[in-house]
Amino acid sequence: QGNMKEFSARGGIGPVTSRIMAEGPLKKDTSSYLVGVRSTYSDWVLSEIKEPSIRNSSVHFADALVHLTHKSSASNQWNFLAYGSLDRSDLDIGLENEYSNAGSSLQWRHALSPRHRFTMDLLHTNYHFREVNDEVAYSSSQQSFNLNHSELKVDFAWNTRANHHIEYGVNAVHYHLNQGNFNPLNDSSNLKQIAFQPERSIRASLYFSDEWKLTDDLTITGGLRATQYTFLGPQTTYTYPANQPREPENIIDTLTYGSYEPINSHFGLDYRLSAKYMMSNTLSVKAGVNQLHQYIFLMSNTLSPSPTDQWKLADQHLQPMKGLQYSLGLYKNISRNHLELSVEGYYKTVNNLVEIKDGANLLYNKFPETDVIQGSLKAYGVEFMLKKTAGNLNGWLNYTYSSTSVKAVDQDRGERNNLGFSYPANYDKPHAANLSLNYRFTKRWSFSTNVVYATGRPITYPKSVYYQRGIQITGFSRRNESRLPDYFRADLSINYEGNLKKDKFAHGSWSFSLYNITGRKNPYSVYFRNEGGQLQGYKLSIFGTMIPSITYNLKLGNYED
Repeated sequence: QGNMKEFSARGGIGPVTSRIMAEGPLKKDTSSYLVGVRSTYSDWVLSEIKEPSIRNSSVHFADALVHLTHKSSASNQWNFLAYGSLDRSDLDIGLENEYSNAGSSLQWRHALSPRHRFTMDLLHTNYHFREVNDEVAYSSSQQSFNLNHSELKVDFAWNTRANHHIEYGVNAVHYHLNQGNFNPLNDSSNLKQIAFQPERSIRASLYFSDEWKLTDDLTITGGLRATQYTFLGPQTTYTYPANQPREPENIIDTLTYGSYEPINSHFGLDYRLSAKYMMSNTLSVKAGVNQLHQYIFLMSNTLSPSPTDQWKLADQHLQPMKGLQYSLGLYKNISRNHLELSVEGYYKTVNNLVEIKDGANLLYNKFPETDVIQGSLKAYGVEFMLKKTAGNLNGWLNYTYSSTSVKAVDQDRGERNNLGFSYPANYDKPHAANLSLNYRFTKRWSFSTNVVYATGRPITYPKSVYYQRGIQITGFSRRNESRLPDYFRADLSINYEGNLKKDKFAHGSWSFSLYNITGRKNPYSVYFRNEGGQLQGYKLSIFGTMIPSITYNLKLGNYED
Protein backbone atom coordinates (compact mmCIF):
# COMPACT_ATOMS: atom_id res chain seq x y z
CA GLN A 1 0.00 0.00 0.00
CA GLY A 2 1.04 3.59 -0.47
CA ASN A 3 3.09 5.63 1.98
CA MET A 4 0.80 7.48 4.40
CA LYS A 5 3.42 10.01 5.52
CA GLU A 6 5.24 11.45 2.50
CA PHE A 7 5.38 11.46 -1.29
CA SER A 8 7.90 9.37 -3.23
CA ALA A 9 8.27 8.17 -6.79
CA ARG A 10 10.60 5.88 -8.71
CA GLY A 11 10.93 4.78 -12.28
CA GLY A 12 13.19 4.16 -15.23
CA ILE A 13 13.40 4.95 -18.91
CA GLY A 14 15.26 3.01 -21.59
CA PRO A 15 15.17 2.29 -25.33
CA VAL A 16 12.91 -0.76 -24.88
CA THR A 17 10.78 -0.20 -21.76
CA SER A 18 9.87 2.46 -19.22
CA ARG A 19 8.20 2.35 -15.84
CA ILE A 20 7.06 4.76 -13.12
CA MET A 21 5.45 4.32 -9.72
CA ALA A 22 4.33 7.07 -7.33
CA GLU A 23 2.91 6.89 -3.80
CA GLY A 24 1.97 9.23 -1.04
CA PRO A 25 -0.71 10.35 1.42
CA LEU A 26 -4.13 11.58 0.40
CA LYS A 27 -4.55 12.54 4.06
CA LYS A 28 -1.54 12.03 6.28
CA ASP A 29 -1.70 8.91 8.49
CA THR A 30 -5.27 8.26 7.25
CA SER A 31 -5.32 7.50 3.53
CA SER A 32 -2.81 6.90 0.74
CA TYR A 33 -2.43 6.11 -2.93
CA LEU A 34 -0.02 4.04 -5.02
CA VAL A 35 -0.01 4.27 -8.84
CA GLY A 36 2.25 2.40 -11.25
CA VAL A 37 2.59 2.10 -15.05
CA ARG A 38 4.95 0.01 -17.20
CA SER A 39 5.15 -0.16 -20.99
CA THR A 40 7.36 -1.08 -23.91
CA TYR A 41 7.97 0.60 -27.26
CA SER A 42 10.45 -1.93 -28.59
CA ASP A 43 9.31 -2.21 -32.20
CA TRP A 44 11.74 0.47 -33.42
CA VAL A 45 14.61 -1.55 -31.91
CA LEU A 46 13.37 -4.79 -33.47
CA SER A 47 13.27 -3.14 -36.89
CA GLU A 48 17.02 -2.46 -36.65
CA ILE A 49 17.96 -6.11 -35.97
CA LYS A 50 19.33 -8.04 -38.94
CA GLU A 51 17.56 -11.31 -38.07
CA PRO A 52 14.46 -11.32 -40.39
CA SER A 53 12.21 -13.22 -37.95
CA ILE A 54 12.78 -10.48 -35.36
CA ARG A 55 12.88 -7.49 -37.70
CA ASN A 56 9.50 -8.41 -39.24
CA SER A 57 7.82 -9.13 -35.91
CA SER A 58 6.15 -6.81 -33.43
CA VAL A 59 5.70 -7.07 -29.66
CA HIS A 60 4.11 -4.84 -27.05
CA PHE A 61 3.20 -4.99 -23.39
CA ALA A 62 1.81 -2.55 -20.87
CA ASP A 63 0.27 -2.73 -17.44
CA ALA A 64 -0.97 -0.35 -14.75
CA LEU A 65 -2.20 -0.53 -11.18
CA VAL A 66 -3.88 1.73 -8.65
CA HIS A 67 -4.03 0.97 -4.92
CA LEU A 68 -6.00 3.22 -2.52
CA THR A 69 -5.98 2.77 1.25
CA HIS A 70 -8.15 4.48 3.86
CA LYS A 71 -8.18 4.02 7.64
CA SER A 72 -11.66 5.06 8.71
CA SER A 73 -10.87 4.38 12.38
CA ALA A 74 -8.27 2.69 14.56
CA SER A 75 -9.86 -0.71 13.92
CA ASN A 76 -11.08 -0.33 10.32
CA GLN A 77 -9.15 -0.10 7.06
CA TRP A 78 -10.36 -0.14 3.44
CA ASN A 79 -8.24 -1.12 0.43
CA PHE A 80 -9.13 -0.76 -3.24
CA LEU A 81 -6.94 -2.27 -5.96
CA ALA A 82 -7.33 -2.12 -9.75
CA TYR A 83 -4.97 -3.70 -12.27
CA GLY A 84 -4.88 -4.04 -16.05
CA SER A 85 -2.42 -5.46 -18.56
CA LEU A 86 -2.21 -5.92 -22.33
CA ASP A 87 0.35 -8.05 -24.18
CA ARG A 88 0.52 -8.36 -27.96
CA SER A 89 2.80 -10.20 -30.35
CA ASP A 90 2.69 -10.30 -34.14
CA LEU A 91 5.16 -12.96 -35.27
CA ASP A 92 6.73 -13.06 -38.71
CA ILE A 93 5.24 -16.50 -39.43
CA GLY A 94 1.71 -15.07 -39.59
CA LEU A 95 0.61 -15.55 -35.98
CA GLU A 96 -0.86 -12.74 -33.90
CA ASN A 97 -1.62 -13.18 -30.19
CA GLU A 98 -3.23 -10.80 -27.72
CA TYR A 99 -3.51 -11.36 -23.98
CA SER A 100 -5.10 -9.07 -21.42
CA ASN A 101 -5.90 -9.17 -17.73
CA ALA A 102 -8.17 -6.81 -15.80
CA GLY A 103 -9.01 -7.05 -12.15
CA SER A 104 -10.23 -5.11 -9.14
CA SER A 105 -10.81 -5.81 -5.47
CA LEU A 106 -12.34 -4.08 -2.48
CA GLN A 107 -11.16 -5.14 0.98
CA TRP A 108 -12.41 -4.30 4.46
CA ARG A 109 -10.13 -5.10 7.42
CA HIS A 110 -11.62 -4.86 10.90
CA ALA A 111 -9.98 -5.53 14.25
CA LEU A 112 -12.51 -7.31 16.46
CA SER A 113 -9.98 -7.19 19.30
CA PRO A 114 -6.19 -6.85 19.66
CA ARG A 115 -5.91 -10.62 18.93
CA HIS A 116 -8.85 -11.17 16.58
CA ARG A 117 -9.02 -9.78 13.00
CA PHE A 118 -11.72 -9.91 10.34
CA THR A 119 -11.16 -9.41 6.60
CA MET A 120 -13.69 -9.34 3.76
CA ASP A 121 -12.73 -9.20 0.08
CA LEU A 122 -14.88 -8.71 -2.99
CA LEU A 123 -13.01 -9.17 -6.27
CA HIS A 124 -13.44 -9.70 -9.98
CA THR A 125 -10.91 -10.58 -12.69
CA ASN A 126 -11.07 -11.10 -16.44
CA TYR A 127 -8.54 -12.89 -18.62
CA HIS A 128 -8.87 -12.42 -22.39
CA PHE A 129 -7.03 -14.22 -25.16
CA ARG A 130 -7.27 -13.68 -28.91
CA GLU A 131 -5.39 -15.47 -31.68
CA VAL A 132 -5.22 -14.69 -35.40
CA ASN A 133 -3.50 -17.37 -37.48
CA ASP A 134 -2.67 -16.45 -41.07
CA GLU A 135 0.24 -18.86 -41.47
CA VAL A 136 -1.52 -20.85 -44.22
CA ALA A 137 -4.19 -19.07 -46.31
CA TYR A 138 -6.61 -22.00 -46.65
CA SER A 139 -6.62 -22.60 -42.87
CA SER A 140 -6.41 -19.01 -41.62
CA SER A 141 -8.59 -18.42 -38.56
CA GLN A 142 -9.30 -16.25 -35.54
CA GLN A 143 -10.64 -17.06 -32.09
CA SER A 144 -11.05 -15.31 -28.74
CA PHE A 145 -11.52 -16.59 -25.20
CA ASN A 146 -12.60 -15.00 -21.89
CA LEU A 147 -12.30 -16.28 -18.34
CA ASN A 148 -14.20 -14.31 -15.66
CA HIS A 149 -13.61 -14.96 -11.97
CA SER A 150 -15.77 -13.30 -9.28
CA GLU A 151 -15.15 -14.06 -5.63
CA LEU A 152 -16.31 -13.18 -2.12
CA LYS A 153 -13.98 -14.03 0.79
CA VAL A 154 -14.62 -13.69 4.52
CA ASP A 155 -11.59 -14.54 6.68
CA PHE A 156 -10.88 -14.46 10.42
CA ALA A 157 -7.47 -14.61 12.13
CA TRP A 158 -7.16 -15.20 15.88
CA ASN A 159 -3.99 -15.24 17.97
CA THR A 160 -4.86 -17.07 21.18
CA ARG A 161 -2.94 -16.87 24.44
CA ALA A 162 -2.11 -20.59 24.20
CA ASN A 163 0.41 -20.36 21.31
CA HIS A 164 -2.24 -20.93 18.65
CA HIS A 165 -2.72 -18.87 15.49
CA ILE A 166 -6.15 -19.84 14.15
CA GLU A 167 -7.59 -18.88 10.77
CA TYR A 168 -11.07 -19.71 9.51
CA GLY A 169 -13.52 -18.43 6.95
CA VAL A 170 -15.65 -18.96 3.87
CA ASN A 171 -15.35 -18.04 0.23
CA ALA A 172 -17.47 -18.37 -2.90
CA VAL A 173 -16.25 -18.22 -6.51
CA HIS A 174 -18.25 -17.81 -9.70
CA TYR A 175 -16.50 -18.90 -12.91
CA HIS A 176 -17.72 -17.83 -16.33
CA LEU A 177 -15.86 -19.11 -19.40
CA ASN A 178 -16.82 -17.60 -22.73
CA GLN A 179 -15.04 -19.50 -25.49
CA GLY A 180 -16.48 -17.32 -28.24
CA ASN A 181 -16.59 -18.52 -31.84
CA PHE A 182 -13.98 -20.10 -34.07
CA ASN A 183 -14.14 -18.08 -37.30
CA PRO A 184 -12.41 -18.25 -40.69
CA LEU A 185 -10.16 -15.22 -41.07
CA ASN A 186 -11.16 -14.31 -44.63
CA ASP A 187 -12.64 -15.70 -47.85
CA SER A 188 -9.42 -17.61 -48.60
CA SER A 189 -9.96 -19.87 -45.60
CA ASN A 190 -11.65 -23.24 -46.07
CA LEU A 191 -12.58 -23.49 -42.39
CA LYS A 192 -16.14 -23.23 -41.13
CA GLN A 193 -17.43 -21.21 -38.21
CA ILE A 194 -17.88 -23.11 -34.94
CA ALA A 195 -19.90 -21.68 -32.03
CA PHE A 196 -18.82 -22.79 -28.54
CA GLN A 197 -21.03 -22.93 -25.47
CA PRO A 198 -20.15 -20.74 -22.48
CA GLU A 199 -19.53 -22.48 -19.15
CA ARG A 200 -20.50 -21.41 -15.62
CA SER A 201 -19.94 -22.83 -12.16
CA ILE A 202 -20.00 -21.90 -8.47
CA ARG A 203 -17.46 -23.14 -5.92
CA ALA A 204 -18.18 -22.54 -2.20
CA SER A 205 -15.68 -23.42 0.53
CA LEU A 206 -15.43 -23.45 4.31
CA TYR A 207 -11.99 -23.72 5.94
CA PHE A 208 -10.20 -23.89 9.29
CA SER A 209 -6.47 -23.94 10.11
CA ASP A 210 -4.36 -23.86 13.26
CA GLU A 211 -0.68 -23.06 13.68
CA TRP A 212 0.31 -24.46 17.07
CA LYS A 213 3.68 -23.65 18.63
CA LEU A 214 4.10 -26.59 20.96
CA THR A 215 7.59 -25.60 22.11
CA ASP A 216 10.20 -23.03 21.16
CA ASP A 217 11.59 -25.61 18.69
CA LEU A 218 8.47 -27.33 17.32
CA THR A 219 5.56 -25.83 15.38
CA ILE A 220 2.72 -27.86 13.84
CA THR A 221 0.21 -26.50 11.32
CA GLY A 222 -2.97 -28.25 10.17
CA GLY A 223 -5.99 -27.29 8.14
CA LEU A 224 -9.24 -28.54 6.58
CA ARG A 225 -11.22 -27.16 3.66
CA ALA A 226 -14.65 -28.44 2.58
CA THR A 227 -15.77 -27.45 -0.93
CA GLN A 228 -19.06 -27.77 -2.81
CA TYR A 229 -18.78 -27.29 -6.57
CA THR A 230 -21.74 -26.99 -8.96
CA PHE A 231 -21.65 -26.84 -12.77
CA LEU A 232 -24.42 -24.56 -14.08
CA GLY A 233 -26.45 -23.82 -17.20
CA PRO A 234 -27.29 -22.51 -19.68
CA GLN A 235 -25.90 -25.58 -21.39
CA THR A 236 -26.76 -28.26 -23.90
CA THR A 237 -25.23 -31.53 -22.75
CA TYR A 238 -24.77 -34.83 -24.54
CA THR A 239 -25.06 -38.38 -23.25
CA TYR A 240 -22.82 -41.22 -24.43
CA PRO A 241 -23.03 -45.02 -23.91
CA ALA A 242 -21.25 -46.16 -20.75
CA ASN A 243 -18.76 -48.54 -22.36
CA GLN A 244 -18.01 -46.82 -25.65
CA PRO A 245 -15.62 -44.00 -26.59
CA ARG A 246 -17.02 -40.48 -26.39
CA GLU A 247 -17.39 -39.54 -30.04
CA PRO A 248 -19.97 -37.26 -31.72
CA GLU A 249 -21.41 -40.22 -33.64
CA ASN A 250 -22.03 -42.08 -30.33
CA ILE A 251 -24.34 -39.42 -28.82
CA ILE A 252 -27.54 -41.09 -27.61
CA ASP A 253 -29.35 -38.19 -25.92
CA THR A 254 -29.32 -34.40 -25.65
CA LEU A 255 -30.36 -32.42 -22.55
CA THR A 256 -30.89 -28.66 -22.28
CA TYR A 257 -30.49 -26.68 -19.05
CA GLY A 258 -31.61 -23.14 -18.35
CA SER A 259 -29.59 -20.23 -17.00
CA TYR A 260 -27.95 -21.08 -13.63
CA GLU A 261 -29.77 -24.42 -13.50
CA PRO A 262 -27.61 -27.00 -11.65
CA ILE A 263 -26.24 -29.68 -13.98
CA ASN A 264 -23.70 -31.54 -11.87
CA SER A 265 -22.18 -31.24 -8.38
CA HIS A 266 -19.00 -32.42 -6.64
CA PHE A 267 -17.94 -32.35 -2.99
CA GLY A 268 -14.27 -32.29 -1.97
CA LEU A 269 -12.45 -32.38 1.36
CA ASP A 270 -8.92 -30.96 1.35
CA TYR A 271 -6.43 -31.18 4.19
CA ARG A 272 -2.88 -30.20 5.02
CA LEU A 273 -0.52 -31.03 7.87
CA SER A 274 3.03 -29.74 8.31
CA ALA A 275 5.67 -29.50 11.03
CA LYS A 276 8.80 -27.43 11.55
CA TYR A 277 11.46 -28.49 14.07
CA MET A 278 14.48 -26.38 15.02
CA MET A 279 17.28 -28.89 15.64
CA SER A 280 19.61 -26.02 16.56
CA ASN A 281 19.84 -22.25 16.10
CA THR A 282 21.10 -22.80 12.55
CA LEU A 283 19.48 -26.10 11.49
CA SER A 284 15.79 -26.86 10.92
CA VAL A 285 13.72 -29.55 9.24
CA LYS A 286 10.23 -29.23 7.74
CA ALA A 287 7.80 -31.92 6.59
CA GLY A 288 4.29 -31.77 5.19
CA VAL A 289 1.46 -33.53 3.45
CA ASN A 290 -1.55 -32.00 1.68
CA GLN A 291 -4.50 -33.09 -0.43
CA LEU A 292 -6.21 -30.74 -2.89
CA HIS A 293 -9.07 -30.84 -5.39
CA GLN A 294 -9.06 -28.77 -8.58
CA TYR A 295 -12.22 -27.83 -10.49
CA ILE A 296 -10.81 -25.74 -13.34
CA PHE A 297 -8.22 -27.12 -15.75
CA LEU A 298 -5.60 -25.57 -18.02
CA MET A 299 -5.01 -27.52 -21.23
CA SER A 300 -2.26 -26.71 -23.68
CA ASN A 301 -1.84 -27.63 -27.34
CA THR A 302 1.95 -27.83 -27.71
CA LEU A 303 2.00 -28.70 -31.42
CA SER A 304 1.17 -25.20 -32.65
CA PRO A 305 3.86 -22.55 -33.28
CA SER A 306 2.49 -20.66 -30.30
CA PRO A 307 1.25 -23.14 -27.66
CA THR A 308 -2.39 -22.26 -27.05
CA ASP A 309 -3.74 -22.60 -23.50
CA GLN A 310 -7.44 -23.04 -22.83
CA TRP A 311 -9.39 -23.41 -19.64
CA LYS A 312 -12.08 -26.01 -18.95
CA LEU A 313 -14.42 -26.51 -15.98
CA ALA A 314 -15.29 -29.78 -14.30
CA ASP A 315 -18.69 -30.86 -15.61
CA GLN A 316 -20.95 -33.92 -15.95
CA HIS A 317 -18.21 -35.69 -17.94
CA LEU A 318 -15.03 -34.51 -16.21
CA GLN A 319 -14.33 -35.28 -12.55
CA PRO A 320 -12.33 -32.82 -10.40
CA MET A 321 -8.62 -33.53 -10.22
CA LYS A 322 -7.34 -34.78 -6.86
CA GLY A 323 -3.73 -34.32 -5.81
CA LEU A 324 -1.76 -35.69 -2.86
CA GLN A 325 1.73 -34.36 -2.10
CA TYR A 326 4.41 -35.17 0.47
CA SER A 327 7.39 -32.87 1.12
CA LEU A 328 10.51 -32.86 3.29
CA GLY A 329 13.13 -30.15 3.62
CA LEU A 330 16.36 -29.47 5.50
CA TYR A 331 17.57 -25.87 6.05
CA LYS A 332 20.98 -24.78 7.36
CA ASN A 333 22.54 -21.36 8.06
CA ILE A 334 26.33 -21.36 7.91
CA SER A 335 29.21 -18.89 8.07
CA ARG A 336 27.56 -16.80 10.81
CA ASN A 337 24.25 -16.78 8.91
CA HIS A 338 25.82 -15.23 5.82
CA LEU A 339 25.08 -18.40 3.83
CA GLU A 340 21.78 -20.28 3.64
CA LEU A 341 21.70 -23.86 2.38
CA SER A 342 18.49 -25.81 1.76
CA VAL A 343 17.52 -29.20 0.35
CA GLU A 344 13.85 -29.96 -0.37
CA GLY A 345 12.19 -33.01 -1.85
CA TYR A 346 8.63 -33.89 -2.82
CA TYR A 347 6.50 -36.74 -4.14
CA LYS A 348 3.10 -36.09 -5.71
CA THR A 349 0.27 -38.11 -7.25
CA VAL A 350 -2.78 -36.84 -9.13
CA ASN A 351 -5.97 -38.72 -10.00
CA ASN A 352 -8.47 -37.66 -12.68
CA LEU A 353 -5.78 -35.68 -14.48
CA VAL A 354 -7.30 -33.96 -17.53
CA GLU A 355 -5.33 -34.50 -20.76
CA ILE A 356 -6.02 -33.75 -24.41
CA LYS A 357 -6.40 -36.94 -26.45
CA ASP A 358 -3.72 -37.88 -28.95
CA GLY A 359 -4.20 -35.84 -32.13
CA ALA A 360 -7.11 -33.78 -30.76
CA ASN A 361 -7.42 -30.02 -31.11
CA LEU A 362 -9.86 -28.27 -28.78
CA LEU A 363 -9.87 -25.18 -31.00
CA TYR A 364 -11.95 -26.94 -33.64
CA ASN A 365 -14.36 -29.06 -31.59
CA LYS A 366 -17.68 -27.96 -30.10
CA PHE A 367 -17.86 -31.28 -28.18
CA PRO A 368 -14.86 -30.76 -25.83
CA GLU A 369 -15.57 -33.90 -23.83
CA THR A 370 -14.73 -36.00 -26.91
CA ASP A 371 -11.21 -34.50 -27.05
CA VAL A 372 -10.15 -35.07 -23.44
CA ILE A 373 -9.33 -38.10 -21.33
CA GLN A 374 -8.69 -38.40 -17.60
CA GLY A 375 -5.70 -40.28 -16.25
CA SER A 376 -3.10 -40.16 -13.49
CA LEU A 377 0.17 -38.37 -12.79
CA LYS A 378 3.22 -39.16 -10.67
CA ALA A 379 5.85 -36.54 -9.91
CA TYR A 380 8.88 -36.27 -7.68
CA GLY A 381 11.83 -33.96 -7.35
CA VAL A 382 14.58 -32.50 -5.21
CA GLU A 383 15.86 -28.91 -5.08
CA PHE A 384 19.16 -27.61 -3.76
CA MET A 385 19.71 -23.93 -3.02
CA LEU A 386 22.71 -21.96 -1.77
CA LYS A 387 22.09 -18.31 -0.95
CA LYS A 388 24.55 -15.60 0.18
CA THR A 389 22.85 -12.64 1.82
CA ALA A 390 25.69 -10.44 3.11
CA GLY A 391 28.87 -8.86 1.81
CA ASN A 392 29.84 -7.15 -1.43
CA LEU A 393 29.16 -10.40 -3.28
CA ASN A 394 25.66 -11.79 -2.82
CA GLY A 395 23.18 -13.91 -4.75
CA TRP A 396 22.02 -17.48 -5.04
CA LEU A 397 22.48 -20.73 -6.92
CA ASN A 398 19.87 -23.45 -7.21
CA TYR A 399 19.49 -26.76 -9.01
CA THR A 400 16.38 -28.88 -9.36
CA TYR A 401 15.96 -32.42 -10.56
CA SER A 402 12.37 -33.45 -11.20
CA SER A 403 10.34 -36.04 -13.07
CA THR A 404 6.67 -35.93 -14.05
CA SER A 405 4.96 -38.78 -15.91
CA VAL A 406 1.37 -39.19 -17.10
CA LYS A 407 -0.68 -42.29 -17.84
CA ALA A 408 -4.02 -41.61 -19.52
CA VAL A 409 -6.13 -44.77 -19.89
CA ASP A 410 -9.92 -45.18 -19.63
CA GLN A 411 -10.43 -48.95 -19.47
CA ASP A 412 -14.24 -48.73 -19.40
CA ARG A 413 -14.44 -46.72 -22.64
CA GLY A 414 -11.47 -48.30 -24.34
CA GLU A 415 -9.68 -44.95 -24.71
CA ARG A 416 -5.97 -44.40 -24.15
CA ASN A 417 -3.19 -41.96 -24.93
CA ASN A 418 0.21 -43.11 -26.18
CA LEU A 419 -1.01 -46.71 -26.70
CA GLY A 420 -1.51 -46.97 -22.93
CA PHE A 421 2.13 -46.25 -22.06
CA SER A 422 3.26 -43.52 -19.66
CA TYR A 423 4.69 -40.32 -21.13
CA PRO A 424 6.30 -37.11 -19.80
CA ALA A 425 3.96 -34.25 -18.91
CA ASN A 426 4.11 -31.19 -21.19
CA TYR A 427 6.01 -29.24 -18.53
CA ASP A 428 8.45 -32.02 -17.57
CA LYS A 429 11.98 -30.56 -17.35
CA PRO A 430 14.30 -32.98 -15.49
CA HIS A 431 17.15 -30.50 -14.98
CA ALA A 432 16.93 -26.81 -14.12
CA ALA A 433 19.68 -24.57 -12.77
CA ASN A 434 19.71 -20.84 -12.01
CA LEU A 435 22.53 -18.56 -10.92
CA SER A 436 22.10 -14.93 -9.84
CA LEU A 437 25.07 -12.87 -8.62
CA ASN A 438 25.53 -9.25 -7.57
CA TYR A 439 28.89 -7.70 -6.80
CA ARG A 440 29.44 -4.17 -5.51
CA PHE A 441 32.85 -2.78 -6.49
CA THR A 442 32.31 0.57 -4.78
CA LYS A 443 29.37 2.41 -3.29
CA ARG A 444 28.46 3.61 -6.79
CA TRP A 445 29.49 0.78 -9.12
CA SER A 446 27.98 -2.72 -9.08
CA PHE A 447 27.77 -5.72 -11.39
CA SER A 448 24.92 -8.22 -11.80
CA THR A 449 24.53 -11.39 -13.82
CA ASN A 450 22.11 -14.26 -14.08
CA VAL A 451 22.45 -17.59 -15.88
CA VAL A 452 19.47 -19.84 -16.66
CA TYR A 453 19.54 -23.46 -17.85
CA ALA A 454 16.68 -25.93 -18.29
CA THR A 455 16.04 -29.18 -20.11
CA GLY A 456 13.92 -28.65 -23.21
CA ARG A 457 10.24 -29.39 -22.77
CA PRO A 458 8.72 -32.57 -24.27
CA ILE A 459 7.15 -32.46 -27.73
CA THR A 460 5.52 -34.88 -30.15
CA TYR A 461 7.08 -34.80 -33.60
CA PRO A 462 5.47 -35.89 -36.88
CA LYS A 463 7.57 -38.67 -38.40
CA SER A 464 5.96 -39.63 -41.68
CA VAL A 465 3.39 -38.84 -44.37
CA TYR A 466 1.33 -41.57 -46.01
CA TYR A 467 -1.80 -41.81 -48.13
CA GLN A 468 -4.98 -43.77 -47.58
CA ARG A 469 -7.57 -43.73 -50.40
CA GLY A 470 -5.92 -40.60 -51.75
CA ILE A 471 -6.11 -38.77 -48.42
CA GLN A 472 -2.82 -37.55 -46.98
CA ILE A 473 -2.25 -38.57 -43.33
CA THR A 474 0.56 -37.50 -41.03
CA GLY A 475 2.09 -40.11 -38.71
CA PHE A 476 3.37 -38.99 -35.31
CA SER A 477 5.87 -40.37 -32.82
CA ARG A 478 4.82 -41.54 -29.40
CA ARG A 479 3.45 -38.82 -27.15
CA ASN A 480 6.12 -36.38 -25.92
CA GLU A 481 8.81 -38.80 -27.07
CA SER A 482 11.16 -35.99 -28.18
CA ARG A 483 12.31 -32.75 -26.59
CA LEU A 484 13.05 -29.23 -27.68
CA PRO A 485 16.72 -28.27 -27.42
CA ASP A 486 17.82 -27.27 -23.92
CA TYR A 487 17.30 -23.66 -22.86
CA PHE A 488 20.32 -21.56 -21.91
CA ARG A 489 20.63 -17.82 -21.41
CA ALA A 490 23.11 -15.52 -19.70
CA ASP A 491 22.54 -11.82 -18.98
CA LEU A 492 24.70 -9.19 -17.34
CA SER A 493 24.40 -5.57 -16.28
CA ILE A 494 26.61 -2.83 -14.85
CA ASN A 495 24.93 -0.31 -12.56
CA TYR A 496 26.11 3.17 -11.65
CA GLU A 497 24.59 5.04 -8.72
CA GLY A 498 24.36 8.83 -8.65
CA ASN A 499 25.07 11.06 -5.68
CA LEU A 500 24.43 9.04 -2.50
CA LYS A 501 23.74 12.02 -0.27
CA LYS A 502 20.95 10.70 1.95
CA ASP A 503 18.92 13.92 2.17
CA LYS A 504 18.92 14.44 -1.58
CA PHE A 505 15.31 14.63 -2.83
CA ALA A 506 16.02 13.23 -6.33
CA HIS A 507 18.34 10.32 -6.91
CA GLY A 508 19.36 8.90 -10.31
CA SER A 509 21.20 5.79 -11.45
CA TRP A 510 22.19 4.14 -14.74
CA SER A 511 21.99 0.51 -15.77
CA PHE A 512 23.86 -0.89 -18.80
CA SER A 513 22.64 -4.39 -19.67
CA LEU A 514 23.19 -7.18 -22.19
CA TYR A 515 20.38 -9.74 -22.61
CA ASN A 516 21.33 -13.17 -23.97
CA ILE A 517 25.04 -12.36 -24.23
CA THR A 518 25.81 -15.60 -26.10
CA GLY A 519 23.15 -14.84 -28.74
CA ARG A 520 21.73 -18.34 -28.32
CA LYS A 521 18.62 -19.07 -30.41
CA ASN A 522 16.60 -20.76 -27.71
CA PRO A 523 13.55 -22.42 -29.29
CA TYR A 524 10.23 -21.04 -28.12
CA SER A 525 8.53 -23.71 -30.21
CA VAL A 526 9.14 -26.19 -33.01
CA TYR A 527 6.44 -26.62 -35.63
CA PHE A 528 6.05 -28.37 -38.99
CA ARG A 529 4.58 -27.51 -42.38
CA ASN A 530 3.53 -29.88 -45.12
CA GLU A 531 5.28 -28.54 -48.21
CA GLY A 532 4.58 -30.50 -51.38
CA GLY A 533 4.01 -33.74 -49.50
CA GLN A 534 7.19 -33.28 -47.44
CA LEU A 535 7.23 -32.38 -43.74
CA GLN A 536 9.47 -29.40 -43.12
CA GLY A 537 10.41 -28.51 -39.54
CA TYR A 538 10.93 -24.96 -38.27
CA LYS A 539 12.35 -23.71 -35.00
CA LEU A 540 10.80 -20.50 -33.67
CA SER A 541 13.09 -18.42 -31.43
CA ILE A 542 12.09 -15.24 -29.63
CA PHE A 543 14.95 -12.71 -29.35
CA GLY A 544 17.54 -15.26 -30.52
CA THR A 545 20.25 -12.60 -30.45
CA MET A 546 22.04 -10.40 -27.93
CA ILE A 547 19.96 -7.35 -26.91
CA PRO A 548 21.88 -4.38 -25.44
CA SER A 549 20.05 -1.76 -23.42
CA ILE A 550 20.65 1.28 -21.24
CA THR A 551 18.20 2.48 -18.59
CA TYR A 552 18.08 5.63 -16.50
CA ASN A 553 16.43 5.11 -13.10
CA LEU A 554 15.03 8.00 -11.07
CA LYS A 555 13.79 8.08 -7.50
CA LEU A 556 12.13 11.04 -5.81
CA GLY A 557 12.20 11.08 -2.04
CA ASN A 558 14.74 10.49 0.72
CA TYR A 559 17.46 8.14 -0.56
CA GLU A 560 17.52 5.99 2.59
CA ASP A 561 13.83 5.17 2.07
